[in-house]
Amino acid sequence: MGRYRSIERTQRRGKALDRTIAILLVVLGLTGTLSLLPSHAQSSVGRLACQIGSLGLSNCIDSTAEAAARSLAPAQCRTLARLDEVIPEAQVTSLTTASGVPLTWSTTRSGEDRLRFAADAEVPDLISGQGRSLSDPTAGVTLTMPSEWFLPGGQGGQELVEAIDAEHRRWVQQRSALALLSGVLDSSGWEIPEPTILRSHQDPRVSPLPTATGQDEPPRPKSGRWLAIDTDRSAEVSVNTITAQSNLTVPLQGELDGEDITGRLRWTINSVGEITEVVIGFTTAQDPFAEDASEEDADGAENAATPSGPAAADALTDVVYLSIPVRTRDERQVTLDWLTREGGVMIDLGTAMSTQVPAAEDRFGSFLARSATIVSLTYTGVSVGAADAQLGEQFALDERGPWEEADLVEARQMDPQPVRVSRDVTTDEGCTG
Repeated sequence: MGRYRSIERTQRRGKALDRTIAILLVVLGLTGTLSLLPSHAQSSVGRLACQIGSLGLSNCIDSTAEAAARSLAPAQCRTLARLDEVIPEAQVTSLTTASGVPLTWSTTRSGEDRLRFAADAEVPDLISGQGRSLSDPTAGVTLTMPSEWFLPGGQGGQELVEAIDAEHRRWVQQRSALALLSGVLDSSGWEIPEPTILRSHQDPRVSPLPTATGQDEPPRPKSGRWLAIDTDRSAEVSVNTITAQSNLTVPLQGELDGEDITGRLRWTINSVGEITEVVIGFTTAQDPFAEDASEEDADGAENAATPSGPAAADALTDVVYLSIPVRTRDERQVTLDWLTREGGVMIDLGTAMSTQVPAAEDRFGSFLARSATIVSLTYTGVSVGAADAQLGEQFALDERGPWEEADLVEARQMDPQPVRVSRDVTTDEGCTG
């Protein structure tokens, strides 16, 4: 009897070993077959197996994308570093969350990063009653278009990405066979925060300041160099709910020595309603610092404007930035008087861009001379129209991204002069080296 039982145990062990070997062979066969499939098919099979094994309680997606703060190298030259204080240069990278939501991460040298969804979506006119459009970039996730989050020091980006993925995971779990148990197992507690930078288009004649009253336009300066508000194009308001700072950007149109020019005017208001900065930008094919570009040059040829169509290889286009910090109560009053002048804003470029001392009775011109920093970047390979479109995007997003199709050939700067003496235009050779 004992011998019979011993033989029976040996047979059972043999059968178990045979089944184990058979299972291993099947697994090896499936693994070998799976390895022959394309990578996307391998991922699909793996997710299917995961979802079956977890009874639908897991979305079985890859780990959350890393959204860590990045760093930029120092600015190439002093002029570009100064421009960073006005409209900072940014490195823009794309990332996709594990649940499939596309985002862009914008990094600046100052550390005031931004994370955006659908950055190129149309901005609504909230004042006239238009609502923000919604998008479902992945199942269970609804975001406004566009959405933008301000990340001081680059902090909070990873949490935002994880919140988006958690929202999708919650949607998957609620449709599982164990949906009642999913509420217990999902302890992440993530909620997608509301966007912290809010934008709206509006009619430039309807603004926090009466910049265009509908009355007669103010007289144009005799210099033939001026900019005024273009009421045919939309203005844009942006509000940062973290810093409680708002920007109002209005389009400009004007003339520079016979050339029609366009640009932007932006003023910044702090949390207590005080104007803290004014920035003016415009594009031109003329030399913006020329004292009288209408006169013939040394060869007797007139200085003709470059067409705004496709740029010739050797055509020069200047993008000009005037930054005016407003620090004191007197400066705020001078600025406010200028912004609310009868008939609307008029920028006398003949005075603003001149190296000469402005007239004593010109309060705003004198303020510009002692406070404004002017940076002019000269490019080749780009038309004035394309440069204006790029300038508009810079003002809208408050950052300067890469401009691959244009070559920077010269960078000039005019510094403010606190005393009543003439100003100088300097060329920064380090910007083009």
